[in-house]
Amino acid sequence: MASSDNSIAFGAPGIEPRWTSSAKEGLGTSYHTSCRLWFTLSHGIVNEIYYPHADQPNTRDFQFLITDGETFCHEEKRDLEHRIDYPERDCLFYRLTNSEPNGRYRLIKHVLTDPHRSVLLVHTKLELLDDSLRGKLRIFALLSPHIARYGAGNSGRCLRSTRCRFLRIVAP
Repeated sequence: MASSDNSIAFGAPGIEPRWTSSAKEGLGTSYHTSCRLWFTLSHGIVNEIYYPHADQPNTRDFQFLITDGETFCHEEKRDLEHRIDYPERDCLFYRLTNSEPNGRYRLIKHVLTDPHRSVLLVHTKLELLDDSLRGKLRIFALLSPHIARYGAGNSGRCLRSTRCRFLRIVAP
């Protein structure tokens, strides 16, 4: 189901919805009660995102796809080697380092919530370690929404402004 303006993802509607692995490596929220967002981590990615209550998952997982456009397409949770660090002792702040097995590149993500708003912050940096890939790598966000605990019937559209692109997820 592709539209002429490419606003609907290819492969729609996708596979039957499923939840992610229960093998968690991290859990986070904010210290302030005005933040009503919780998240989990495993396999080097953000798993469930819960909002507005801890019993209401709205996202199954959020990760990246990395490709050179010719010889490989890596799915972050399946194809990269993962390391998790806790850079701040008294803060639910995580550093996820996901490295390509041959040492050609790595993704470094800092994951935390805004201290006063219900916002998940994921600062992502792609470090190129093999110069032969310079100018070739492309990175794509892969988000699996499960709005109001339902993965079926959700839709997404890419909205563009003059400076940014936004992803809008809509529940059925």
